[in-house]
Amino acid sequence: MYRNLSIFLFLLLASCGGQATLETLTEETITIHDEAMANLANMNRVKRELKAQYGDSTQIIQDVLLQIKKADTDMMAWMANYKAPEDMPIEDAITYMEAQKASISQNRDDIQAAIDAGKKLLKNE
Repeated sequence: MYRNLSIFLFLLLASCGGQATLETLTEETITIHDEAMANLANMNRVKRELKAQYGDSTQIIQDVLLQIKKADTDMMAWMANYKAPEDMPIEDAITYMEAQKASISQNRDDIQAAIDAGKKLLKNE
């Protein structure tokens, strides 16, 4: 009887720890998404300024505009494909959220890199 109780308590604690991990991962992922979305507006301002000043006159401008477009497209794809990990076993949900966090982190970094590249070109006018 005590052995079964020990196993039950172990599984209960493991499941609670897993739930806390999942909640933390979800909060971190949404925070990163929100940061990326705030930067998305800035990136689009940079894009408009680049187009207004240069059009797509040089390869480097075209490259930065393509970088901006890819970052924007990646964000839209992430948002379209993201689903809260409801009704998944906790281990699968944690794995899913780790992948989502990595994906949106990369997108946030890509957005920032596109902003930096565009601002550098605008500065060199």
